[in-house]
Amino acid sequence: MRARLAALLLCLGTAWVAQPAAAPEGTLKDGLAALRGHDYARAHTLMQALSKAGDPRATFYLSLIYGKGLGVEPDQAKSLFYLKQAAEAGDPLAQYNLGNQYNRDGPLGFHPGLAASWWKKAANQGLALAQHNLGSLYALGRGVDQDFERARYWFEKARDNGSPRSAEALAALERMQRQPGTRAGQDGAARITQVNRVSG
Repeated sequence: MRARLAALLLCLGTAWVAQPAAAPEGTLKDGLAALRGHDYARAHTLMQALSKAGDPRATFYLSLIYGKGLGVEPDQAKSLFYLKQAAEAGDPLAQYNLGNQYNRDGPLGFHPGLAASWWKKAANQGLALAQHNLGSLYALGRGVDQDFERARYWFEKARDNGSPRSAEALAALERMQRQPGTRAGQDGAARITQVNRVSG
């Protein structure tokens, strides 16, 4: 009798554990529509549920909601928490934005080497903004060793992914290489800029 009861409890426990978590009441598309429609309370609810269900893009959007104070009190700590969580889960927009955070003197401090690391993760997933910024770091030798060939590689990838700024950066890189230390070379370096806008 005890053996039967134990087996029954084991089966019930296994069946209960094996049940998937309840699906969120909406999709990422619904959450984005709510954000665009300025229905921030609904967007927050949907993104939070999707994030808890393991959606890194929803987690990224939560970081924006808290960072910009969209329907919630702005909370930089929560924003960075969600941003890091999404970046570590592999979301390229989060990786790009986390790189931006490390490339400025903000709450995370100025660490161009860490910016390069996060931008490279996003660049390897085809995000043109990150590819361009990574090319900029290599061209200027910020946070990484200066390497014109790697700079060219990433600028070309970004250009091929639709970044007109990267086409301009390739021309500036040529000037830097042809005339280092001259006014034209310095002008080329000055024209290589990074795209540090928040993406999303």
